[in-house]
Amino acid sequence: MENHNIIIIERTFEDLKRDRDLEIKDPYGIMASITPQMKIALLNNPSGCKDEDVYQILALDGDIVVGTVNPFPGRLLIEGDTVECQNGSNLFSHEDYRKDNVGAELFMRLTTLKVRQDGYFAGISQMALGMYKALKYTIFEFPRLIYLCKSRSVVHSVLHSESWFTKPIIWIADMGLWLHRQIINLHNVINYHEYTMEEVKQCPEEVEQIVSQDPRPFMELHDKAWFDWNIHYSFTDDVKTKRRLYVLTKDERIEAFLLTKQEFFKQASSRGFKNVYLGSVMEWGIDKHSKLTEKDIALLSLKCFDSDIDGIQYASSDNSVVKKLKYWFFIGVGFANIGVRIRSIKDDRLKDMNYWRIRLGGNDTILD
Repeated sequence: MENHNIIIIERTFEDLKRDRDLEIKDPYGIMASITPQMKIALLNNPSGCKDEDVYQILALDGDIVVGTVNPFPGRLLIEGDTVECQNGSNLFSHEDYRKDNVGAELFMRLTTLKVRQDGYFAGISQMALGMYKALKYTIFEFPRLIYLCKSRSVVHSVLHSESWFTKPIIWIADMGLWLHRQIINLHNVINYHEYTMEEVKQCPEEVEQIVSQDPRPFMELHDKAWFDWNIHYSFTDDVKTKRRLYVLTKDERIEAFLLTKQEFFKQASSRGFKNVYLGSVMEWGIDKHSKLTEKDIALLSLKCFDSDIDGIQYASSDNSVVKKLKYWFFIGVGFANIGVRIRSIKDDRLKDMNYWRIRLGGNDTILD
């Protein structure tokens, strides 16, 4: 790094517990990424936090903060055994320092922390994929779909205008989208009338049991404690970000569940979609004795979001499900990515996505 005097420092959970301050300057507001809500969430992580675990890695130019990333412990389930892993959140470097590879330095430090040798990261951006591949992470790529509820952001992006003449176009398009939702609602009423969908504030034991039925040998550990953590804690103070857990019951028996998230984006993608309020199906599961399918869960999820949602995101590692959902006008919008690197166990299947239980909600994607 020839232009700046960059040093990388680590802060541990012992520092967080004791609320130790650093004598540093933060003119770019980077330290604000550690919100009070995030501190509380980190300390209540069901994966635990040892005093020597690192919760924050900082890049400093002298005494000025120019970058940060926030590690936290996670857990995997490998052939029924719980394995500790490294998760992380909020990788950021100030734009004036990106030419100095500050982001890469922070990420390198995150992925080489000595406390945990295995890593599991979800929600990876396209820009960051190269770093993961360079560090020998296996990348699991699976299709992302959007069910469009409102047309405003798409119309503005396509026409490159937010002028008055777009209003009638938006109105007509929204009417068509509304009519299509009524078709899906009718389909749901006819085919799933025996089921009751209910939001729950605490994760029922049955949800954990449904997850445990998955026959695939590898997964991020999503137990009752993990669900409750994601429902009740947050890494952000954005009041528009909401998380909800729903269960589907039939004859008073829970047959399926889904965990949703609503989040506001000033810019939702590189396609120029601005000011988008996006709903996402982050986690789901179906009891092995149920007749419900993954496609059913995706269609039923439409009733789980607020009326001001612009679109609903769904991602699946099953290409046959993706094809079925496209028939229902779910639109492909690229891919979701998960990065995995397992060093503690030698098994060639660990690099094959077909042996993993894959969900959009992993690592920090629900909490952030």
